[in-house]
Amino acid sequence: MRTRSKAIRPLDKRLPIAEVAAGRIREAILGGVYRQGERLSDSRIAEELGASRGSIREALMLLQAQGLVVQKPHKGTFVISLSAADMRDTYELRVALECHAVRMLSRHHSEAALSALRRILDKIERDAEVGDQLGVSQLDRDFHEHLSLLSGSRRLHEVFDREVLSMLGFFVYDGQAYDPLSEMAREFRSLLRAIEAGDENEAARLIESHVRRATDLLSERVEETSEGV
Repeated sequence: MRTRSKAIRPLDKRLPIAEVAAGRIREAILGGVYRQGERLSDSRIAEELGASRGSIREALMLLQAQGLVVQKPHKGTFVISLSAADMRDTYELRVALECHAVRMLSRHHSEAALSALRRILDKIERDAEVGDQLGVSQLDRDFHEHLSLLSGSRRLHEVFDREVLSMLGFFVYDGQAYDPLSEMAREFRSLLRAIEAGDENEAARLIESHVRRATDLLSERVEETSEGV
C-alpha cells in the first residue's frame, strides 16, 4: 500500500458535514493525495475525517456531480482518469475562457484586482527562486483562477471552476514547462502589463501562448503515461 505524504485536513463540524467533507476530499484529489484512477474507501476516509460513512458517501456523490470521481457498480468510487484527448479538450475550453477573461480584464479592471494578481506573482517568484516546483504549479493554478474570478463575469468563472479548474488539479506539469521556473513569472508580468495598459489583443495572445505551451507538454506526458500502463 502506498504511504501518503499528506493527510486530509479535519472537518469543521459546525458546517454541513457532507459539503465540508466533499471539499476536503476535493482538496486531497487536487493536491495529489489521491491519484487518477485510485479507489476511494469511504470507511477509511470516514475514519480520517471523523465523519460517518453516510456523510462520506453523500460527499462522494457531490464530487461525482462535479466530475472528479466516478462510481462503478459493485466496485466502488474512483478518482477519474483523464486521457490525452480529455486533457486537450479541456485545454481548448481553457484557451477560449481565459482569452475572454483577460480581454474583459483589459477593458475594465480595478487596482484591487491588479494587486491580487501581483501578490500571487510575488509568491511565484519566491517559490521559483528556491526551486519549489509544486508550489509554483499550485500558484499557477491560483493565478489562472483569479483571472476568471476577476473578469467580472460570474458565468465565465462558474464554467472555468466547474469544467477547467477541477481538471487542472490532476496535473502538476504546468510548472515543468518552464526551466527556469522564474520564466513563468516573467510571462505573467508581461501579461499583467498588457492588462494594465488595456491592450486586450496582446493580453489574449500571451495567455493563449502560455496555455498552449502547457497543453503540448501535458499531451506528451499523458501519452507517455498511457503507453507505460
